[in-house]
Amino acid sequence: MTKQVIYLVEGAHDKARLKELDNSLNVLITKGIKIKHSFIEQLKQLEKEHLIVLMFDPDYAGEQIRKRLTKALKNPYQIYLPLKLATNKKGDIGLEHLSLETLKELIKIKPRETLKSDLTNEFLYQRGYLNKANSRQKRTQLTGYFKIGYVNGKGLLKRLELFNIQEEEIIKYEKEVLRSTLS
Repeated sequence: MTKQVIYLVEGAHDKARLKELDNSLNVLITKGIKIKHSFIEQLKQLEKEHLIVLMFDPDYAGEQIRKRLTKALKNPYQIYLPLKLATNKKGDIGLEHLSLETLKELIKIKPRETLKSDLTNEFLYQRGYLNKANSRQKRTQLTGYFKIGYVNGKGLLKRLELFNIQEEEIIKYEKEVLRSTLS
């Protein structure tokens, strides 16, 4: 039996945007960064029968909420919003600024089967994702490709492991990127 999905977002505008995409989606809001203990307890109960999907703005507040709830819940599924696409022309950042097409693609992502990642920091260093002049740019492209949210070099291995990304997947990605830049 597949678990019903509950999307967890920051505010009413985020919820409205998801409902605009599909009114049948189950969406709860945290009402910002100050999450009540009772709300977290409700989420723990819901998690027993539902898949909780964290979908927060790619800003400081969103990351703080994500960290707190990731720690509190057993196994929430993470959807990271692309910063560039979640930013409007005024520079405001939020899920509510994503196009419906982008949202549709993001919520299509399904949890991956559990595998143990074979990645190491040595592999990431050798491939240029850590401690090189262009590492930040390469990490931005890599995390964008896998739709896992940007992370600095210190947190890259942990984020890739969280999504069970394997060495062979990174090598395949690099071949695709190299092929498209040569075309």
